[in-house]
Amino acid sequence: MQLAGKLMNASIPQIKSREDQNILSMFRSNLKILEIILTKKLISKGQYKSIRTILEDAVKRGQQYTIDKALESQNFISPQIIIKEQFKYNQIIIKLAQQLLKNTLIQKKNIEQEDEDSFQKKLSEQKVIFSNLLTQITDDFLQKRVKNIDIILLETGLLEASQLDFLHNGLKHLEIKAMDRKFGEIAVKNKFVTKDIIDKALVDQTRLYQKNNKNHIIGDILVHKKEMTPETRDEILLLQNRILEEDWEETLRSICQSAIEEQEKNAVFGVLVVKENLMNKEKIKEALKLQNLEREAYKKRYSGNPNSKNQNPEQINKPRWIGDILVEDFGLSEKDRRKIVKKQMKTKIEIINLKLGGNIKDAQREMINQLDSYFQLIYSKNRIQAYLQVNKEIPSSMTTNNITLWLYNKKITYGIITNAIHKLLENKIKPGEKITVARGTEPIPEKFIPKINFTSPDALDNTQTFPPIVSKDSNLLTLIRIPGESGFNVNRNFVIAPKGVPDITKGSNVIKKKDSFLATCDGVPNISDKGVISVSPTIVIPADLSCDNPAINHDCDVDVHGIVDKNVKIKCRTLTADIFKGHVVTSGDVIIKKQAVNAEIISQGSVTIPSVLNSTVNSEKNILIEHSKSTNSTSYNKVSNSIISCNNFCIITNSKLLSSIIRARNKIILRKTLFESNCKLIVGDSVEVVSCKTKIEKINATIQEWNSDIKVIQEKMRVLFENLEKKDTSEIENEIESISKQSQKSKDDMDKILDLKKTKRKLEKESKKKYDEYGDLFIDMSNSISSLKKMKISSEKEKAELGKTILALYKEDKNIPVIDAQKATLPKGLIVQFRHTNWKLDADYTGFVLREDFNEKKQQYEIKKHRW
Repeated sequence: MQLAGKLMNASIPQIKSREDQNILSMFRSNLKILEIILTKKLISKGQYKSIRTILEDAVKRGQQYTIDKALESQNFISPQIIIKEQFKYNQIIIKLAQQLLKNTLIQKKNIEQEDEDSFQKKLSEQKVIFSNLLTQITDDFLQKRVKNIDIILLETGLLEASQLDFLHNGLKHLEIKAMDRKFGEIAVKNKFVTKDIIDKALVDQTRLYQKNNKNHIIGDILVHKKEMTPETRDEILLLQNRILEEDWEETLRSICQSAIEEQEKNAVFGVLVVKENLMNKEKIKEALKLQNLEREAYKKRYSGNPNSKNQNPEQINKPRWIGDILVEDFGLSEKDRRKIVKKQMKTKIEIINLKLGGNIKDAQREMINQLDSYFQLIYSKNRIQAYLQVNKEIPSSMTTNNITLWLYNKKITYGIITNAIHKLLENKIKPGEKITVARGTEPIPEKFIPKINFTSPDALDNTQTFPPIVSKDSNLLTLIRIPGESGFNVNRNFVIAPKGVPDITKGSNVIKKKDSFLATCDGVPNISDKGVISVSPTIVIPADLSCDNPAINHDCDVDVHGIVDKNVKIKCRTLTADIFKGHVVTSGDVIIKKQAVNAEIISQGSVTIPSVLNSTVNSEKNILIEHSKSTNSTSYNKVSNSIISCNNFCIITNSKLLSSIIRARNKIILRKTLFESNCKLIVGDSVEVVSCKTKIEKINATIQEWNSDIKVIQEKMRVLFENLEKKDTSEIENEIESISKQSQKSKDDMDKILDLKKTKRKLEKESKKKYDEYGDLFIDMSNSISSLKKMKISSEKEKAELGKTILALYKEDKNIPVIDAQKATLPKGLIVQFRHTNWKLDADYTGFVLREDFNEKKQQYEIKKHRW
């Protein structure tokens, strides 16, 4: 409600004197008191407007009444109530003013660092002043005199007008707070809400007031938080007499929760119209029929319009309530409508008293006690339904109203089935039998809608062969919660919506965190027909893999049923493929079923591969050059132009080797293997040693480049030196000297000497310029050579350190490297290399095992041949 601050400034006379100031202060005070009286529902809105108009007119004339005189003049409230309310008002204002001024003194003391004695003295003086004021207004109350404490506080200078406004707002808040505490007691007593909910709502009420200086009644807060229905709120407010009579019709319009209650409310209105002889039954039936048609049309439009939920219901012709129909279409007067509303609401308030344990008449109580012997109440779970079991035959004198009031007294206030009551009265339900007499609204459980964050394999068409791949910790699926809706039991209490159970459950390699399902490993996700979401750690690609497919960089197994094209880069746990032409790094084994071509394979596990062409294969474990599955085929595998290295055994079976290097740390085993040309077998080098040797090879290549660069620079410097031949001016000097010695010199002689000197100076300048230019070049070239030599020295040192590291690794490695050619022929010209020695075979060797041993006599390592 808008406060008197809305009063137009133009209507208030300009303040010219102290008297004008007092009139204006009294006017504002009267308006505040009037608002509080309205808040307490001691006057109606219309009466409030009438009194305010009187006060406004008086202030325009330079006058102002006391509030008691203004109220008495209209006979709205008895003098006794006015005096009592004014006294209560004065008491509260004095207490609030004393606390406000005390807080002001405390703040001032803290700011000005006032001593404690001076502060306590002021506090005592203030206490005496307010004690005297309290005594004075108490005496006035006992003498039935009305004094306005606001004027006293302003005239004595205890408060300023702004401080008084602050107190007025606080007072109104306290009045509402007091009524709302009673509201909460009624709600808790009737089990509409718990005490904790009320306490939290009261805290919210205070917080909202402090935030925006506006009052919110607790009922509105509970409805907003969906802790209470609007109908229950209105019923408690009616019981508290906090809804003004002029607002009854609006309350009546919205007080029903169900369609049944809505129809009953309209029917009761019609019955009262007939009972008061304002209309006949036929017109009422016709009006109710018209209302039902409007309701059905509204439902049809509302449910059929997809945007209807975003529209104001008024925009799609909400059905009229019965009072409007009777006035607009059947000629009922506004006065008669208000009369019927008043009668219906009084009946409603009586029923609310029965429901909420208010004032019950003795006759009603006696009737209720009698009905206790006829019926026994039975409830379903959560009291969604109430059954009446008949104890004995029902007398014909019992009425529908009797049973309804009895049900209300038993707190059955929602979903009463009128037809069931009619059956009871017709004795269709025999003693010992029961019937459903009230039915609430079942709660709707919350639902879960799964939001899949990957493309399901089932969604792929026939042309899409690449499966969805997820990484560890990926959010595979999110459950979107659709909140359930609370139901109502027959006691008009909320029945909390049960928690829903999602259709999705976690399977292997999946964890659930809140409403999300997360992968615990890399792999291919899947949802089964039973709603189990899992992740397979194997990526199966049923076709070729090309650069057009997404990159694979996942810690999982990869199985390609086809060709891995060139330029494809893979990083995975294990790899299986038919033909491999790309680049792969694995933490586990690699199996190539047919061949690797122009490929690079780096594996921390074992590698099995039939043929290797123009490729590099490195394994931390073993390398098997053989078919992945044993066959009786006599065809040879082929290893050509490739480098194969492993950290343990390399076993080569049924193979032809051409221009390739085979390197193994512990053993090379050859079975039915043919060598063609330019092959090299190296044993004894671990992965660390191979790494060191690779670095040495790179260093040697770099040093070779630097040596070449140095030679090029030196050659350039030599050419520059040749171009720096000094210009010879001796002939010019001799000629000048010869002419100068002549005793007699002609003008031509003098001119010639001058020309010769110019030529000499020109040659000297050219020489100097060339020296300057070439000097900078010589310096730059010298610096470049110096820098290259320094880098060369540094690299030589690094190479030496790597050599030491290799020797140390050899020393630590106790395994004896072996080349096992028991079932193969090592051809002439083949290079075999061990840790300390190498040997270019001088003949063919068949059925030998080669080892490196130390010759104590010669004090050197030698390769020993052992025939099998």
